[in-house]
Amino acid sequence: MATCNDTAATFISPSAKDLAAYDVTRRDTFTNLSEVWAKEVELYSTNPDCIKMLVGNKVDKESDRAVTKKEGTDFAREYGCLFIECSAKTRVNVQHCFEELVLKILDTPSLLAEGSKGNKKNIFKDKALQSDSSATAAEVLKNKESRFLIRLEYL
Repeated sequence: MATCNDTAATFISPSAKDLAAYDVTRRDTFTNLSEVWAKEVELYSTNPDCIKMLVGNKVDKESDRAVTKKEGTDFAREYGCLFIECSAKTRVNVQHCFEELVLKILDTPSLLAEGSKGNKKNIFKDKALQSDSSATAAEVLKNKESRFLIRLEYL
């Protein structure tokens, strides 16, 4: 499922994760989450272990804020989502967002199991990635299958 009803509310939904981003300065983008995204995840998600993450964007525009952090936290709690606020413009919490998502996926073994239900894939399958010691945490790369592939920092 990949839906985008508004450029300010972006939805990315490969089988391991459902990520919803809303604009903290536009209440309508937040309202659409409960009316559209949450219902679509419930209807179309093929993976009961799917990690859901809610991201409030544009926190650099605090004076224009229309959605409080508490509202975001309450929504995330109600729908069982991870929650973070960030600013794509200033990059505050952007990397942390992806790190949290990766850590939660790693804590869910069924999302890493090759051949499990749904369209899940082992994120470590690509041998070129495994041997690349320069990978950094939450580095996002293009991937034809899931829009992005998260590379992890190797210790």
